[in-house]
Amino acid sequence: MIEVALTSLGIARQRSGGYPAAADALETALGISRDLRHRQGQADALCSLGIIQREAGDHSHVADSLKEALGIHLELGDQGGRAEDPSCAAAEGEGYVRRTAQPSPHRVARAAASGGSP
Repeated sequence: MIEVALTSLGIARQRSGGYPAAADALETALGISRDLRHRQGQADALCSLGIIQREAGDHSHVADSLKEALGIHLELGDQGGRAEDPSCAAAEGEGYVRRTAQPSPHRVARAAASGGSP
């Protein structure tokens, strides 16, 4: 699936500091995922795009990208704890995203195991 390859390419470009090229690859991956109605692909591309937007200082778009990514993860049933992915979940702690949904079962289980709260 080309959208998965483009998301990976975007992440690789981001790690090398190529933010504009990374954003281009991720926006293309997002468009393809939307055309195919591939929700997981959309969430993955949006999460990575939000992180790149944050690192590049494009704060006007960060919240929208990450909020949409987290919403899709939750809509998909938080499969495998992906909504708790550190890259996306970190944005919540930085004030970019405020979720109104209940904590995921994965977060509740981790908090119970550590004696904390979700």
